[in-house]
Amino acid sequence: MSHVFDVVVREVPGIRGTELAPEIVERLPVSAPPAPWRLRASGCLWVAPAPRCAGAALQKGIAGRPLAVGGMFVAYEETPVGPYNEIIGFVALRRRWSVAGHIPFIAVDSAASVVGGRVNWLLPKTVATFSGHAVRERAVRARHDEWEVSAQARALGPLLVARSSLTLVQAGADGREGRARGRVRVRLRPALVRVRTGGVPELTGWLRSGRYPGLVIERFEGELGPRIG
Repeated sequence: MSHVFDVVVREVPGIRGTELAPEIVERLPVSAPPAPWRLRASGCLWVAPAPRCAGAALQKGIAGRPLAVGGMFVAYEETPVGPYNEIIGFVALRRRWSVAGHIPFIAVDSAASVVGGRVNWLLPKTVATFSGHAVRERAVRARHDEWEVSAQARALGPLLVARSSLTLVQAGADGREGRARGRVRVRLRPALVRVRTGGVPELTGWLRSGRYPGLVIERFEGELGPRIG
């Protein structure tokens, strides 16, 4: 890996538990497909009111007031770097007259996805191990040396089809904010999601164990565009 690329990948800020150990960096590919990325996946999602400590999880330079927090397990079937699993912890931010999403915590089981997320969108992706499946088995778990997150989803309602757009805001080590636009089409069911989180307080303080309203996402198709700024 070149020195410049190494620095770019390493310097994406995130909460404790998203750092990349030197032995992981050595195994990363030296490039990644550029955005936009077209994606097909399934998974589950849950949301909760934002606790006061949620603001401390944001990358430096991110503007907005935390409205809600949540998590999402995703099993990608098609991406520019192939299939992989992912766990996301997100914060929904009020920004004047709009709402944007911010991701201070994210882990995958794909080295190529680590590079793609960090280079394209300043996502602090790290590597974890996964077991289960949010849709097929209704139970899924991600493990890391410093944390563990698991979810069991119970669908409660009918199958719905929805389309939506989203704005993602992330910042680099210099605190300069960038944004990316995405669009999705989903087949989903309302659900109750039982979540368990453990490990570092920088994660468990805001992505907390409990039972939360959420969604079982039976099919997800979308695209995330390039970062602007």
